[in-house]
Amino acid sequence: MTKQPHHVDIQVGTRIRQARVMRGMSQSGLGEQIGVTFQQLQKYEKGTNRVSASKLVAISEALNLEPSYFVQGLKKPEAETSGAEPEWQFSKQGRDLVEAFYQIKDQDVRKRIVSLVRQLANTGHSEEDEA
Repeated sequence: MTKQPHHVDIQVGTRIRQARVMRGMSQSGLGEQIGVTFQQLQKYEKGTNRVSASKLVAISEALNLEPSYFVQGLKKPEAETSGAEPEWQFSKQGRDLVEAFYQIKDQDVRKRIVSLVRQLANTGHSEEDEA
């Protein structure tokens, strides 16, 4: 019988992958920065291998995130959904949006953009609907 990865390891690995992809970084690139092979990083991202605290700190530094990012919102297995990740997180548009957003240094401008996007999302229609 094969031992299944712990749900926390899977969720931490998923957050690592999401952050890496959003930063446009390859597994090889991140692995090199933290001193592991891309195969080891794949195992971290799948939850197959656990990430030590020191490695998690190295990952957070390489991705310019707080270590707490990787454990925020942990869910119990029974609270998990199908495991499907939101489509936007790995779409080209989603990555482009996040990349452009992080290039904006003015915090007030970033807050206004978030407010605008929330307002647009709450309208329930898009420009295509109006055409």
